[in-house]
Amino acid sequence: MPFCVNCSKEINSEWKICPICGKPNPLSQSNTESTPSDSGTTIIDGGKGNYGLELSNLPKGFEIEGRYRIEAKLGRGGFGTVYKVWDNNVESWKALKVIDNIFYDDEKMLSKLRKETLLLMKMNTEYIVRIWGIHLSKDIKYIDMEYLEGRTLSDVMMLYPNHKIPERMVCELTIQICKGMIEIHKNNIVHKSLNLQNVLLTQECNIKI
Repeated sequence: MPFCVNCSKEINSEWKICPICGKPNPLSQSNTESTPSDSGTTIIDGGKGNYGLELSNLPKGFEIEGRYRIEAKLGRGGFGTVYKVWDNNVESWKALKVIDNIFYDDEKMLSKLRKETLLLMKMNTEYIVRIWGIHLSKDIKYIDMEYLEGRTLSDVMMLYPNHKIPERMVCELTIQICKGMIEIHKNNIVHKSLNLQNVLLTQECNIKI
């Protein structure tokens, strides 16, 4: 059974970084199939890159750069997975969108993503989720975003008979969505995936795109 050489905790055989202590295991950095340690422990490299982890399924407690501690998976997007994380630096909850590593060699896509994210960072409106930063220079690439308690409109629909939200509520929510989209369009951004999964209704019954 493989163990982390830093904290001696049991780890998945395909990981090259420990989700307990968050440190890369020096025995797993080669491209060989397996590397034995002096104690007989074997760390296997699954060939996945980026520490051998499935970035779409990071374990609870895993830390990114020693700063963001994974709490739970929130959902999937077009190019990555969104997690609820605890930011040790500012001591608050964040939403972290971890970009799938299949895009890491696509310089054109990463450049476009960075440009669009920087535009979104300039928007400060109550109808759009705030974005605090984009980090593309490390082994794990991610977007640092505002975390909000609430439900997606898809989840909200499931709460009502026949999955139909009351008309009055639909009108109120639609107005808020339109106001958010106006701000997005003012910045020459086209939202290509405006759907029920990408619209959040907060606990205060406010829309966040």
